[in-house]
Amino acid sequence: MRLAFLWHAEFRTQELLNWADGLYAALQELGKEWEVRIFVPYGDAQVTTGNLSIEQYPRPAETLEEALAFEPDAVLCWGGLDRPLHALVRRFGKPTALCFAGGPPNHANLGNFDLVFCETDYHLPVFQDLGVNVRKAFGVNTDIFRPTPWQKPHFKAIMPAAFALYKRYPLFADAFGAEGLAVGQVQTQPDGKVWEGEFCHEVCLDKNVAVIPRIMPYYMMPYMYGLAECTVLTSTTYGGCDRTVLESLACDRPVVICDDNEKLKTLAPNFTVRAAPEPQAIRMAAETAIQRHPMGGVAPKWVVEHFSHLKYAEQLRDGILSIT
Repeated sequence: MRLAFLWHAEFRTQELLNWADGLYAALQELGKEWEVRIFVPYGDAQVTTGNLSIEQYPRPAETLEEALAFEPDAVLCWGGLDRPLHALVRRFGKPTALCFAGGPPNHANLGNFDLVFCETDYHLPVFQDLGVNVRKAFGVNTDIFRPTPWQKPHFKAIMPAAFALYKRYPLFADAFGAEGLAVGQVQTQPDGKVWEGEFCHEVCLDKNVAVIPRIMPYYMMPYMYGLAECTVLTSTTYGGCDRTVLESLACDRPVVICDDNEKLKTLAPNFTVRAAPEPQAIRMAAETAIQRHPMGGVAPKWVVEHFSHLKYAEQLRDGILSIT
């Protein structure tokens, strides 16, 4: 099996070399059985990492042509339906699948995919109602994300999330102040100004939250989770954080989510504590989560059983084989 992973996203080459999330680890597993090549625009590099070949080309059109020349047996994409290369995948004349990562589900490009993988149960009925062939496939890199018992927490709560408006950082900053740690990428505009700064990292600084304004290498993230007693995610339903829930639990840290986040409520209901999107409620929920968190590595074992990268690879493999 020759699998082309066509990824319309913008990364520096070094970021691709540091990539080590659950999807990466799952593709590495598939690479033990299949020839897997990753095609990415907006760069110029060809590297091999483990079982994967990553090919980066300057323009999307060139990226597509190189992927076509690979003559894959199947094509897998990742992201929202609206990415430009997703409009062109039928040119391969081969089975196509999408790891859906958010955005409008009812899009003109939806018909270009023979299979859609969802990360949580939240989107399954949405695509089923649209008559789409849909499965769930999701996981985290459990080789990296595991407990760090030699650490002691220095903060009450950590929020690992991009500094974007839909993450609702003011809630976190007001709830924890100097007892909070915020880790994520500050979003900048082409002119260098910070995007939505006054509602994101600046509000954290004003409330004395400790801020790390860059994406941390994956191998460092378990130690970031270990610095806090719990993980708090104040994002909206469309604000991501699905993977963060599982990574935190894999590191044996309890998780607080907001009760208006319908997607995260479906992910790990027995291991998360919900709070109204209000600072005092979030603070109280964090205390509850810390007190109730099961001992003995129950949460990490649950993640390994249901959401390991090995399970993710199995789900992707079975889905792709079902359409070939």
